[in-house]
Amino acid sequence: MISLEDTPDPADRLARVREATDGMGADLVAEFSGHPAAFAEGVEMAGLGGRYLVVGQLGSGTTPIAPGTITKKNLTVIGSFSGDISHYHKALTVLERYAGRLPFDRLISGQYPLAQVNDVISRMQAFQEIKPVLLPAATS
Repeated sequence: MISLEDTPDPADRLARVREATDGMGADLVAEFSGHPAAFAEGVEMAGLGGRYLVVGQLGSGTTPIAPGTITKKNLTVIGSFSGDISHYHKALTVLERYAGRLPFDRLISGQYPLAQVNDVISRMQAFQEIKPVLLPAATS
């Protein structure tokens, strides 16, 4: 698995994937960022006969893409939209169990008091935040 979080330039990210796969492209690409440009980038990273799991694309943003790329690569694109309440319970259980061993804090883009919820939502809509956390109101 390749992590591309430390590679801000899309061309460099694609080059790293090509290098790691001997120029073939990835067998599986998973997109979780939610940034519209990430969709087209993921299609480019996928290799022939690859699979592309798209979880992060929930907003109304768009990105240009040549549909023929999907066809020529015989790419399988799989959309996955969230889950039911039991999935959230399982996710929280995993977070609790592995909190001391895995760097979950790196997934969070910022922490905000609940009173700033409208500002945080606006920032998410403008792609200025990806995974913010709203903190509970202070109890007295």
